[in-house]
Amino acid sequence: EIPIIGMGGISNFEDVVEFIRVGSTMVQVGTLNYRDPSLISKMNDKLKNFLTINKINDISELIGNYSE
Repeated sequence: EIPIIGMGGISNFEDVVEFIRVGSTMVQVGTLNYRDPSLISKMNDKLKNFLTINKINDISELIGNYSE
């Protein structure tokens, strides 16, 4: 029940999905945000599209659902 914030090495929305699927309830983007301030918005749009395409109603459905 403790929130986990994943950070380090997140450079695209696929990384965000991976961090969430292994248990992160939130993610943090650092350095890349300085290089491209619009990055968060772009990743958020791609993440929303990913959820829609995969018929996922709530991002919480992804948390910890990683399986090989």
